[in-house]
Amino acid sequence: MPNRGFFFSHIGWLMSKKHPAVIEKGKTIDMSDLEADWLVMFQKEYYKPLYVIFAIAIPVAIPVWLWNETYYNSFFVCYMFRNILVLNVTWCVNSLAHLYGTNPLIRFILPVESQFVAFIAIGEGWHNYHHAFPWDYRAAELGSKYNVTTFIIDVLNYFNLAYDLRSAPYKMIEKRALRTGDGTHQVFGFKKICEEQDAKDLVAEAENGEMYEINKDVNKEVNKDIDEASLRSRASAVAQG
Repeated sequence: MPNRGFFFSHIGWLMSKKHPAVIEKGKTIDMSDLEADWLVMFQKEYYKPLYVIFAIAIPVAIPVWLWNETYYNSFFVCYMFRNILVLNVTWCVNSLAHLYGTNPLIRFILPVESQFVAFIAIGEGWHNYHHAFPWDYRAAELGSKYNVTTFIIDVLNYFNLAYDLRSAPYKMIEKRALRTGDGTHQVFGFKKICEEQDAKDLVAEAENGEMYEINKDVNKEVNKDIDEASLRSRASAVAQG
């Protein structure tokens, strides 16, 4: 697939029509578990009125009621500007988090660990980890301490509203970082660099050992030739005497 650039990865893909094959495959996805959840279906059925109430009316009304802001300013700041800001921050995961950062777990893919995106997206910038362990609900190795999204899921899990949460074991993360990482992992990166340097040192030692053996054999041959020449010279001197 050709590289379509920053704009396409950020927002251009939303302007493209879905391929018919994608639409057909989407119809085959099993949604029975979600369809059996009354809360999910309630949100789906009443999405439009819920959106008007919670995404527009309440955010706009609060500044008007609490500090006498005008409806005009409140609407454009608390709804329009907020929407533009949040959407672009979200899209940065698809654009910036594939361009600028490190690859501590898988060095040969585009998704990176971006501290900047993690900061502005409150924890959603650890994209190299997400692609290394896509089934990890945290989407980040550091968990809920640095990831608000993970914290919310943990709270929902506490009230049994989220369950069957899976996360990558510490040892698995270490093995992945050492096997395919670029050496920038905050814990295992130095270990990987040391192991690579040790491997280079072993190769160098082996090569030096081979050169030593070669030089030793050469010296033996040279010394042998010198000894033979010396004996011939002495024999010639004795014969002439």
